[in-house]
Amino acid sequence: MEKKSDRKVVRVDGGVRRVQIMDEAQRLIGERGYNGFSIQELADRCSLTKAGLLHHFSSKEQILIDLLDDRTKRHQLDMKNWVARRKAATVGWYDRATFIESLKKSVEREIADVEMVRMHVMLQAETLCASHPAHNYFNTREAMRQRRMALALEHFCQDPQTTARHLLALMDGLTAQWLREHMNFDLAAQFAAAISLQLPQPDDEN
Repeated sequence: MEKKSDRKVVRVDGGVRRVQIMDEAQRLIGERGYNGFSIQELADRCSLTKAGLLHHFSSKEQILIDLLDDRTKRHQLDMKNWVARRKAATVGWYDRATFIESLKKSVEREIADVEMVRMHVMLQAETLCASHPAHNYFNTREAMRQRRMALALEHFCQDPQTTARHLLALMDGLTAQWLREHMNFDLAAQFAAAISLQLPQPDDEN
């Protein structure tokens, strides 16, 4: 019979464990929303006790905030690297073609990380409630998205504010439809078609 003292205790690095917890939290939020799961359920899915999980994060709310911050930083780094490469390869910045390529890049990223997208779609609805812990985060996020897009559109668009609002609504709406329909249509192709309607090619580029 194996003695208790002979068993090996496998210790997981704290950073690795935090990543595991955030990944599982992202899946749960994508499935049921932030309000649809408990700390105990998340701990069970991570093979931890509730106390063990709270050793890494002080609360459920802290898990959500750290998760959103982590995903935002990933996205910003990805886009920053893409922008740097694009600037090095083109003379005009921002021109219409570069702007459209940046939108397509965002859609490609969504297609490649469905769990993150599902989480954001779920939270966009939940955070309409002012008491939600990510309410201010999403308000700030949406304002920043619109401001950045409008600034880029100023270089070649007569009404950048309205166009930015319409494009963001198209992106979010098509993404929600794509998830609802179990990814049964080509999101990138549908978005490309929507862009052509919102930003028709100038006559002098034909």
